[in-house]
Amino acid sequence: GSADITLELTMNFTTMNRQVLDQVMNLERLAYRLKGTVTVDMGLEVLPPFTLPFNLSDSVTVAR
Repeated sequence: GSADITLELTMNFTTMNRQVLDQVMNLERLAYRLKGTVTVDMGLEVLPPFTLPFNLSDSVTVAR
């Protein structure tokens, strides 16, 4: 099966490249990349927890 999850992120623009801050302030399209691993634990004895890598890239329009 499949599941959708919501991933909440906090961004500190003072530690980012100035170009990113300019794109946000101008409500432009912003490219992003999320990379890491996630551990899935179904809580079942017959299926132990497992780790999945992910590497996702896309872009989003900044809106107020």
